Amino acid sequence: MSDLHKERVNNNVTSLSKKLLEGWTLLSESCPDPSCNVPLVKNKAHSKVFCVSCEKTYGSVMEALSAATPPPSSPIPRRGGAPSASPPPSP
Repeated sequence: MSDLHKERVNNNVTSLSKKLLEGWTLLSESCPDPSCNVPLVKNKAHSKVFCVSCEKTYGSVMEALSAATPPPSSPIPRRGGAPSASPPPSP
């Protein structure tokens, strides 16, 4: 583990500890940023969700989770331009 990584982990633990002492709730969900992956905390007073590492605030847990989920992709059009729900018939 590099010194930079250790320092970042220590900063995250310190920040999470402060939030918990302030009355925030530690959530089971992690930050949706793949490079972050730090547990989120929720403020009881205004229900905002926060990541102590990247310092992003979300309006709710659902908003944070939707940030992690890419939008569904559209089906690949088949020959003729229209998407098909079933496979083409066998020759």
